[in-house]
Amino acid sequence: MQTDEKILLLLQDLGLTRSEARVYVALVARGVSAATDIVRDAKVPHPRIYDIIANLLTKGLVEIQTGKRRKYKATKPSVAFARLMNRFREKGELVTQYLSKIYNKKKEIPSIWMLKGRDNVIDKILEILYKAENEVLLSIPANLLGTLEKHLRKAENRGVVTSLVIYLDGGKSQVDTKIARYADVRVRETPASILSLADFNECLLCSYNTLTSQPPVGEGHAIVVGDFELLQILSYFFYHSFWIHSKPLIQEALTRKYTKNFVHMWKTIEEVDMLMKKGYNVKALIKGKNVIDQTPTEFEALIIETRNINARVFSLIVEKTDGTKIAVGGRDASIEDVEATTITLIPIE
Repeated sequence: MQTDEKILLLLQDLGLTRSEARVYVALVARGVSAATDIVRDAKVPHPRIYDIIANLLTKGLVEIQTGKRRKYKATKPSVAFARLMNRFREKGELVTQYLSKIYNKKKEIPSIWMLKGRDNVIDKILEILYKAENEVLLSIPANLLGTLEKHLRKAENRGVVTSLVIYLDGGKSQVDTKIARYADVRVRETPASILSLADFNECLLCSYNTLTSQPPVGEGHAIVVGDFELLQILSYFFYHSFWIHSKPLIQEALTRKYTKNFVHMWKTIEEVDMLMKKGYNVKALIKGKNVIDQTPTEFEALIIETRNINARVFSLIVEKTDGTKIAVGGRDASIEDVEATTITLIPIE
């Protein structure tokens, strides 16, 4: 019997040796068989057949029929491989638990590290999106939308605000406007860098070709950044290099389900301006610290003005319940009264 080479390789990927794979396939094809018949069909050395069968028995892939002359048969594939996958899953969970304890004890995490391979880069983008609690900044080629759409939907359901730039590759790609249900979407004809930044925790950055070229060029590399100051720079890099040079996918921005939390001040101001233009008054629950003495602060106030100075300095002027007016800036604010770490917007009709 000629065994499909692809099937043998897949069985080896599942933990069987090549000889075990050949014997199992031979048994599936033959049904109940004696050892000598298996040797002939599987083309394995006769002295090794009993050790191979013993290994398959341990893995739950073979059953033995006792009698004067022992015979063997393959366990039904759907049953056999369900057992095998469960065994893999159990072992994987044990290994994950053990290694996670060690991983979580690390005292130092490098702020910049490298990632190689298109699939690994995509997996990291999805991981960053999955971990987001408040905001995501994302720029991707249009051909990745199919992979990301359900993850963007899940993020939106968790209350995450996503600012998404889609590269159309010189007009070769089309984008379904339904994606605007899950993100604030802009499109750009000319491709640029791929960026995925969640809150101020982690950011992936790589070239456009990393996700669009075919191997071996498509192997590509990405950098993953965890340093806060670099994340600040990358937030404004996204805004100045991608966001303001892209066109909205739909003419009028959709009013989001509220309340929403924001961590990027430029995005907060953009959202407040949109809500005010629609006729809303906007309150904000602001969490952060006082700039002068660095003490924590949390308060609710009415936003009375937004400031965007040359697309470089962004701040809010708010009025607290006692009538006090103060200036609120984003992370690392120095000229305002309060440095905000999160801002929850509350529209009032």
